[in-house]
Amino acid sequence: MDQTKVKKSGGFESMGLIPELYRAIKNQGFNVPTPIQRKAIPQILAGRDIVACSKTGSGKTAAFLIPLINKLQNHSTVVGIRGLILLPTRELALQIASVLKALLKFSDIQYSIMVGGHGFEGQFESLAANPDILICTPGRVLQHLLEDRLKLSRVQMVIYDEADFLFEMGLADQLKQILTHLPSQKQSLMFSATIPEQLSMFASVGLKDYIFCKLDKEFQLPDSMQLHFLFAANDNKLSALIYLIRQLEDTCLVFASTRFLVDMLSYALNKFHISSVHVYGKMDQLDRKEQLDNFKRNQVKVLIVTDLASRGIDLPFVANVIHYDYPSNPKIFIHRSGRTARAGKAGYVYALISSEEILYIKETMIYVGRKLVNEGDFTDPSLAFYGNMPIELLMQNQEKLNDLNDDIEFQNYKEIATRANEKFRKTRGSAKKVKTNIDTSLVHPLFKDKIQVEEDTKDMLNQIKNFKSTQSVIEIKKFESNQKSDPFMKAVSHLKDVQKRKPLPKIELKEQPKSLNIENFMDQKFFIPTQRDPTKKSEFEDLHKITLEDINPFVISDGTDALRKRKQMVWDKDKKKYVNPKATQQQDKEDRGMKVEKGKQNFKKWQKQTSIQLQNVGEEEDQQMVSRAKELFKRRQMRGKGYYFNQEEGPQRGGKQEIKRPEQLLKSKKIKKNLKLKNMEKGKRRQIEKKHRKNKL
Repeated sequence: MDQTKVKKSGGFESMGLIPELYRAIKNQGFNVPTPIQRKAIPQILAGRDIVACSKTGSGKTAAFLIPLINKLQNHSTVVGIRGLILLPTRELALQIASVLKALLKFSDIQYSIMVGGHGFEGQFESLAANPDILICTPGRVLQHLLEDRLKLSRVQMVIYDEADFLFEMGLADQLKQILTHLPSQKQSLMFSATIPEQLSMFASVGLKDYIFCKLDKEFQLPDSMQLHFLFAANDNKLSALIYLIRQLEDTCLVFASTRFLVDMLSYALNKFHISSVHVYGKMDQLDRKEQLDNFKRNQVKVLIVTDLASRGIDLPFVANVIHYDYPSNPKIFIHRSGRTARAGKAGYVYALISSEEILYIKETMIYVGRKLVNEGDFTDPSLAFYGNMPIELLMQNQEKLNDLNDDIEFQNYKEIATRANEKFRKTRGSAKKVKTNIDTSLVHPLFKDKIQVEEDTKDMLNQIKNFKSTQSVIEIKKFESNQKSDPFMKAVSHLKDVQKRKPLPKIELKEQPKSLNIENFMDQKFFIPTQRDPTKKSEFEDLHKITLEDINPFVISDGTDALRKRKQMVWDKDKKKYVNPKATQQQDKEDRGMKVEKGKQNFKKWQKQTSIQLQNVGEEEDQQMVSRAKELFKRRQMRGKGYYFNQEEGPQRGGKQEIKRPEQLLKSKKIKKNLKLKNMEKGKRRQIEKKHRKNKL
């Protein structure tokens, strides 16, 4: 009998992968490829350009990393980047790097990360180490290209991950500029959850004879995900959120439309003693990383975010996703909800829906192919459940919410968030007019068991209301006659006498003539008026003025009517959208002038300090130079974590200092204070700075 093993058809064994890569895949526990991997990897290994479209969490990352590693095979001693991965956010770059590191466990291929928000010196050193793969965001890699530090003439494969998000963020022009620096003979891969019009136009230019890999509808959710739509008025949404979080045992990811609303929700949850952290785009990078680490280590239960986290941030094992406000675009709803129920695990999505948002959920359910019902099996993947939250449950937190509304700081957060949401609603596209037969009076099936006790209480009250005494009128009168001396009866009798009294006639007061001349009497310098001048804006309004740029750009829909009405927006024929010409001209001026010149000066300064030269593409790598660059890069990373290699670099050798000196404590306290002030809302920060200046005087 032949003892040779038969290879499984359709598995990683039949794909012809190099041994080091196959061993790393098995080491990660990947036994069977996902559908998108099974369809895309053979086409990529055959050298074809592809555009792959698959839902969030379907294994797209490994679908392009496995063929990339298999094509490069090992580290090249010839200088030049051979694999380029372009992504929209730095969080997504770090996530891709972690997966790539695991797949390169048994390989000598080198990779580097080049994203915004990180120091240039470390990126200079990583480029000098001759990496094979470069993971980068378009803005930062374009800056290195313009300053003549980076050459991409040896690139064999370029990958556009989350390509639809790249174009939604307005990075199409940067991608076209990068395309001019790439060789004509290269393999191009595009991976995305959806395919917008701009992406298809770019694919026709940047890709040659590509294959379109699409397994299912663009708008589809995993079968292991449960959808629950909870009807609640805007004034009751905060109470509904607090009740819902307290009922859920696992971690919760709460999505809000603007960063101002994120601040308000974070403040409110902390007042209710619910451990939470928050993240949004304008937050400082160090603070953002610290907040995410706390959530990943399960030190807090709730993470409140804008749509930044719908893609790009690696949040493993999120059990519950809550939409505090509903997005107008079904695509955004899908990406938000896709943070749970990943890799076949169960996930739960809850959306708080106000009356004006009902049309949006009907439109979304048409796209995802789920039926809205009020009763049914929760595990049925073809159903989505709707219903209202009983007012009895919402009133449980009402007393503390009333106290919170009296909080001055919360009032400021709420006022700013309300105005920001008004801006958001103006830019939000209208829902399609679809026929709705949703009864908003029905209770959601999740709460039917909980309100049974309330219904029993109501029945008891109704019985008391309908109670009829068995005593006769004579017996009751006899009892009342014995109680005339009771103080309560005396008070009732006195009240009747008072009510019988006739009211006094009203006397109209005559208006007295003004004897003082206010204009002469009022001291303009020290006089404080009792009423605000309506022609002048208050200082609070100036400090908290909200512009359209403060709103998360990802939640603004593509075809908004509000943007077209603004005078500063001009139609761009190439971009096929309205743009601000002044902002574009200013950005181009910075990219081509001041930023480039400053970057060249920083590069020369780094070369002078380290005595390292970047080698030209195609040269044989200098082992001594590469080793020195790697050592400097490693030292820089260790210093960032608090480790030092000698007395000149830090206070001790080898380990991290556990006991700090008084001056070190003061310095760390000052750094934390400055970071807190930097991440504070702009208007509040100005008030504090103004107060400090007065104290100094």
